[in-house]
Order: sequence, then C-alpha cells, then structure tokens
Amino acid sequence: MEHLEEKEDDHEDLMESVESGSNSSLGGPMEATWARMAEEEEEMCIRRRRKLLKGFDEFLRNSAKVEEEVLEKLGFNTTCSRQTRSAVVAPLRKFGEELRGRWLELGGEAWMRPVMNVMRVLNADNADDLERSFIEVEQMQNQTTA
Repeated sequence: MEHLEEKEDDHEDLMESVESGSNSSLGGPMEATWARMAEEEEEMCIRRRRKLLKGFDEFLRNSAKVEEEVLEKLGFNTTCSRQTRSAVVAPLRKFGEELRGRWLELGGEAWMRPVMNVMRVLNADNADDLERSFIEVEQMQNQTTA
C-alpha cells in the first residue's frame, strides 16, 4: 500500500513540474544540453554556419533518394500492398517536397556564400548582428549625404 502511495506522490510531483514548465524532474542533463546548444548557436562561427548550410543543402538533395529507398525497403520487408506503402511514405514525401520548395524559394545554396562573406566583413555572428550592422551602415551613409 505504501508503494502505491509513493508512486502516486511521484506522479503528482511530475505533473506539477510539467504544469509549471520545469523539466528538472524530467531530466536535468537535458536542460543542460539545451542550454549548451543555445550557447553554441550564439557563438557559432561563419565557417561552421556555412558547413551546416551546405550539409542541409546536401540533405535536401538526397531526400528524394531516401523516399524511394524507404518505399523500396517497405516492399522488401513487408507484405503490404503498393497503395499501403505509398500511404506510409506520403507524409515523408510531402515533408520533403515542402522543405525543398522552401529552400528553393530562398535561393538554395546560391545565397549562402555572398551572405556569409558579408557577415564576415561586418563581423556579424548572427542575423541580429547583421541587421544592426546594416542599420549602422545606413545611418553612416545618411549622415555623409546630409
């Protein structure tokens, strides 16, 4: 009976922490990991950003092959019909198409090098720094023309 009461108390503590937004009882190391990742993102250098963007571009180019491989492996490893396999792969295909479409709207890989070069010249580490630098440059240009 005591065991059930202890489990009930633990469950109540867990529910309180979830409702309050605290994740410490759900996994302290996870909080530390998220905090470390946020710090790393703020301190990420231009070369690292370029590498990540190139990797993302390659991932998107290979995503169509992955969709086909998943469809093929479903055929080998299951006995379901072609229609069922297509229904299983449909969300993956839709997500991939949406990502590829948005990436192409942004210009794909073509915009990365010029933007990264500007960021390096202006010593901007993130979008906020880049925006501030543009505002400062614009203000200086307005002062020299006035």
